Amino acid sequence: MNLLNNLFFKLKRKILSKTIYKNNFKTPDFFKYYFSQEKKKFIVQVGGNDGIQNDPLRQFLVNKGNYSTIIFEPIKYYYDQLCDLYKNREDIKLENFYVSNENLNKKIFYINPKICNELNGEGFFDNWAHGQGSFDKNSILKAIDDNSFRGKNYINNIKRFKENIIHEYVKSFQLKNINFPVNTSNLLVIDVQGFELEVLESLSFKEKIDYIIYEDEEPSSMKSKKIRNLLAKNSYKLIGRLTWLDQIYFKKYEF
Repeated sequence: MNLLNNLFFKLKRKILSKTIYKNNFKTPDFFKYYFSQEKKKFIVQVGGNDGIQNDPLRQFLVNKGNYSTIIFEPIKYYYDQLCDLYKNREDIKLENFYVSNENLNKKIFYINPKICNELNGEGFFDNWAHGQGSFDKNSILKAIDDNSFRGKNYINNIKRFKENIIHEYVKSFQLKNINFPVNTSNLLVIDVQGFELEVLESLSFKEKIDYIIYEDEEPSSMKSKKIRNLLAKNSYKLIGRLTWLDQIYFKKYEF
């Protein structure tokens, strides 16, 4: 049944991408539009990783501008890399927490950074393994299996790669404890490997957040449906997407 649901959603997405959503924002275009605005901006990024690897905000945060930013990264290794990347940047605040509606310490899994580059295999050389932090170990095990196309040597080392999944305990933070400015254009970017709902549920939705972007890898899942319902309930409208993973929502304010 789940397979049929996924096939249905893929077909539906293909049709919609060529019709209703043909002219909708794609994520790179949205970021260019957002950062080109003259109005001052406030950005919260949940899941910063090292600040470079597959980071859609990096090109816009390289230089100071009319914005301020808070970046959350729970894994200490990558948090330290962020600190080095953005040292002497008072406009960018870094937080070593995971974001959730829960208030507890939690075990997060990730591939040992010492071997991550080995998981490029014979290509693509995209250092994908550095972005695999998750509270669900099975999702990392699956990601390792899914990258078996990277060559024979990769396949021969899959067992060792899986044995190099390590963990640490991280502390939580709730977004409702952030003071979102009311006179700025505010953006929330979420990339947390399947835990987007928990991040959104840490909001009170009284905050002024103009745009929300998150990844939706399993549109037929119950979590995905709950996210869409939660955003719709709080007056957010879907305005764009990129390859159907990045979902871009805009807040419709009522005055």
